Amino acid sequence: MCRCFVAYVVGRRGGIAKGKGGSMHMYAKNFYGGNGIVGAQVPLGAGVALACKYQGKNELCEIDVEVRKEIEDAAQFATTDPEPPLDELCHHIFSNNPPIEIVT
Repeated sequence: MCRCFVAYVVGRRGGIAKGKGGSMHMYAKNFYGGNGIVGAQVPLGAGVALACKYQGKNELCEIDVEVRKEIEDAAQFATTDPEPPLDELCHHIFSNNPPIEIVT
């Protein structure tokens, strides 16, 4: 399985996407490696872990400790720091989307 993922990331035909794709979209049966939506890995991972629990499967569900700490810090900041308001963070002008004024 590991060779398929390495081949995939470097764009080889032996990879899981036959030479097409990118590392943000890495997926194979029973492996949810990434997602094209920035930040979507956390809820996706939580859903996979919850599904394993409900199905009674003893499967490995893991999140990097560094990422976990960043998530906790971001949630803590968003819920306790009065400035900037959470609404401002959600509509921040620096994003991969056009500014909110353009699309509304």
